[in-house]
Amino acid sequence: MLIASGGLLRSASASPGTVSGVGNTSVQNGNVAATTNSTTVSAVGGSGSYTYAWAFVAGSGTSAVANSPSARTTNFTRTSAAGNSSTPDKNYTGSFRCTVTDTAGGRTATVDVVVNTMHTYAV
Repeated sequence: MLIASGGLLRSASASPGTVSGVGNTSVQNGNVAATTNSTTVSAVGGSGSYTYAWAFVAGSGTSAVANSPSARTTNFTRTSAAGNSSTPDKNYTGSFRCTVTDTAGGRTATVDVVVNTMHTYAV
């Protein structure tokens, strides 16, 4: 939990705004998990402490999950099918939204993060 600097919660940003991960398997078309690097949310303004809630918004392939869904910093894991010998890589893109709530003032701000994963078949 981050303690706010005062005033009204005005905005939130994420750094980085795009995260990526790669998963490898030796099984053609086999499911493989790909975990991304982390992203951290920062809020501007507010009069109390913040809470964070990550939610999947949209994307291709199976949905990813936020590994720390109520934390300021999280990474994401998506388990999906890898390719095969003719097309070894499968790429998926999605987005997550973090809703930041100022617990004292009740105001919220949101920020979206792009989640890219590549699921690779490798012999």
